[in-house]
Amino acid sequence: MARIQIQELADIMGISRTTVWKALHNKPGISEELRKKILKQAEIEGIIRPNEMRKKTGKDRKSFAVAVSRMESSIFWMNIINHIAVELSRHDVDLIYTYLPSSLEKDFHLPGTFDGVSGVIVLNVYDAQILTLLSALPVPKVFLDTVPDMPVSALSGDLVLIEGREAVHKITSHLFDKGLTRLGFVGDPYYALTNRDRLMGFKDAHAEKGIWDNPAYSLIKPIDASRYTEEICPFLDALDVLPDAFVCASDFVAHIITKHLTESGRTLPEGFTVTGFDNSAEFENIAGRITTCDVQTSTIGRRLANRILFLSEFPEASSEVSYILSNVLIRD
Repeated sequence: MARIQIQELADIMGISRTTVWKALHNKPGISEELRKKILKQAEIEGIIRPNEMRKKTGKDRKSFAVAVSRMESSIFWMNIINHIAVELSRHDVDLIYTYLPSSLEKDFHLPGTFDGVSGVIVLNVYDAQILTLLSALPVPKVFLDTVPDMPVSALSGDLVLIEGREAVHKITSHLFDKGLTRLGFVGDPYYALTNRDRLMGFKDAHAEKGIWDNPAYSLIKPIDASRYTEEICPFLDALDVLPDAFVCASDFVAHIITKHLTESGRTLPEGFTVTGFDNSAEFENIAGRITTCDVQTSTIGRRLANRILFLSEFPEASSEVSYILSNVLIRD
C-alpha cells in the first residue's frame, strides 16, 4: 500500500493533524490509549512499518527541515544555512533542505518532506499565503523574518529578527552629523518586517533632528525581488537633483545605486554617500567601503538551530520574538 500523508491519517481517524504528529513522534499531550490506536492505524495505512515502531533504543534520531524560497539564494542566506547545518550536526541530527516558490502557485501544496520532521526553520520566505501554510504544520517552527502585514501570532512559532530600527537610526544620525541633510531611503518596506523596521529608523532620526524628510528622494514601494535594478535605475535617472546621501535597506540596494551612478557618469553632490545593511562581501564595488551593519550570519544560524532543538524537546513552550543585534560599521 502506498504511504499516505499525516493529514490523510488524521482525516481517516477524525482527529487533528497535531494529535497524529504527537503520537508518531512520542510527544506528550495525548493519552496512551489514543497513541496506540494512532500507531496501529498508521501501520495499516503505510505511514510506518512495524519495525519502525520498535527500533531505536535510547535517543531517537531527529531530522529538521529548512524551508527556503528561491534556489538562487544569495551568499548571505547560504551562510546562514551552512551554520544551521554545522550546529545541528553537532547534535547528531539530520537536516533536510526544502525549496519553496517565492509566491503561491496554483494548486500548490507543501512538500511531503515536512511530514516526518521534528521541526522546521523558515528562511527567506516572504509570501503571506505560503507562511500561513507553514504555520499550520503541527511541528515546532522558527521563522527568520516575516512579512509586515502578517500578525506575529499567526506564525504559530518563534520569530527571530535582525534588529534594524536602532541601527539605521544611528546611521542616519551620523549622516546628519556630517552635514548631509537631504537624505533618501531606498527599499521595499512591504516585503519584509526587517525592511520596515529599517525605514522606521530612518524616519525616527529625521523626527529626532527636526529635519524634513523629502519623499521625492526616496524609493519606498513594493518591488519585485527580481526587478530591483529595473525599478531603481529609472528612479535615479528621474531625479533632477540627487540627495546628499541614500540610506539603503540592504547592501544589495547600495550596490545597484553605486553601480548605476558610476556607470552613468552622473555628477554627484559634494560628500555624496551611500549606506547599506548586511556588510556583504558579495558586491566588490562597495564591500568594505560603505557604512553598513555587520550582520553575523554565524550567530543567526546557530541561534536558529539551537532554538528549534529546544522547541523539539519542549513543543508546548510559549512562542517568542527575539532580535539579534548587528554592529554598525561607520566608514567615511
